[in-house]
Amino acid sequence: MLELTGRQERFCRAFVDVGNGAYAAREAGYAARSARMQGHRLLKDGRVRERIADIQAETARDSCRETDVLLGKLETVYRRAMENHHFHAAARAVELQARLTAAAARKTGENDDK
Repeated sequence: MLELTGRQERFCRAFVDVGNGAYAAREAGYAARSARMQGHRLLKDGRVRERIADIQAETARDSCRETDVLLGKLETVYRRAMENHHFHAAARAVELQARLTAAAARKTGENDDK
């Protein structure tokens, strides 16, 4: 696979962040007047699409790791709260675990759709 130029790489990263080709083209350094056309052209390029998919997969993996770390910390909070009979804190930890798990599931669903 051929290397992408610096602007193409910046375009890919910006596109993953915002999901808008014209905005990503402007962020990558393309002229504002031609940003819409450049965004469309770049999104038709197979190398660019492949790189965008790679970045999205990388982002999903990183997000999963972060979620696992946070869930582990909340589990520790829950256990300590239960040991010390701080039931309100334990309930709050469970609530936060549920919210975090639901948010991670939604995010995974979004990544699967792309």
